[in-house]
Amino acid sequence: CVESKAMGAAFGVRGMSTDSEDEEISSKESLLEVRRVFLLRHGEALHNVSDEEIPDAQLTELGRAQAMAWRGSIEEFQAEVVLVSPLRRAVQTACLAFQDADVPLVLCRSARELWWDDVANQPSSSEELKRLLKTLPRGKEVQGLLSDKLADEPSTEAASIEHLQTVLAERSEDVVAVVCHWGVIKSLCGKSADNCDILECSCDHKGHLVALRRHVVPCLCCKTFLARGGCGFY
Repeated sequence: CVESKAMGAAFGVRGMSTDSEDEEISSKESLLEVRRVFLLRHGEALHNVSDEEIPDAQLTELGRAQAMAWRGSIEEFQAEVVLVSPLRRAVQTACLAFQDADVPLVLCRSARELWWDDVANQPSSSEELKRLLKTLPRGKEVQGLLSDKLADEPSTEAASIEHLQTVLAERSEDVVAVVCHWGVIKSLCGKSADNCDILECSCDHKGHLVALRRHVVPCLCCKTFLARGGCGFY
């Protein structure tokens, strides 16, 4: 995509901004630790385009293309570990987007979507997930495949988000990626993300996030990239 490359060269890898936006971001960053968390929403999934109830919905063809569009550029964020929701659409997104990256992929149950009563947000059994992983790049490398439910698993959606914040606070890495969902991203940083967008956040010692930048999925066509504004600052 020539136009997006030209914009990247003109404005830098992380996106475009004005002088006032740069000052705002610098102010935010100076108040927080330098640790970064990149929140990647899964690609388009079947339940996103259907009125039917679809258990643990998988990616559509477009969703797979969105995830694979990150190949070759997602390494620029320099994530040291990728925490992955156990829902199949997130697992697919992680394996496709990070298939060429030398970074651990670790299942994190508290990164699952909210609205647990919805069948699309109920994780498949461990055996079903194992079968899916066999079909995915790096599927055999995914860590943390446990029993269907842990004894100490948070019992509410709010408790699950708090547990995820604790996980982020206790990670030793300076840069962590989380492949998750709209509701999780909204709860963690107060911002929305479209399918396969990445929100770059600062993370404090309590696991609280502040969204700094939005990185849209690498353009599948230049018109889409330009219409959605490319990369931008909050």
